[in-house]
Amino acid sequence: VFALNLSHVRNLQKSFLEFGIKTEVVTSETPLTIRKDILDRFSKGLIPVLLNCSVLTEGTDLPITDCILMTRPTCNENLYSQMIGRGL
Repeated sequence: VFALNLSHVRNLQKSFLEFGIKTEVVTSETPLTIRKDILDRFSKGLIPVLLNCSVLTEGTDLPITDCILMTRPTCNENLYSQMIGRGL
């Protein structure tokens, strides 16, 4: 899930959790060691929903990804392609 900002990512996580859906969040505030652990658990299928804010936009390869939620606007075609590309 691509979120707009830190507040948005936290609100999205709260909404998923209210429905009993386990999520993890990766943002610029996430320490690198914790970020690596979260991405590893997601890659192993232990986390069904991974939320992020401007962290997993490019250079991320998570083949387990089968759905991208674009919950943030962008008019930048390159940025949009990079985000959608994370699920291809």
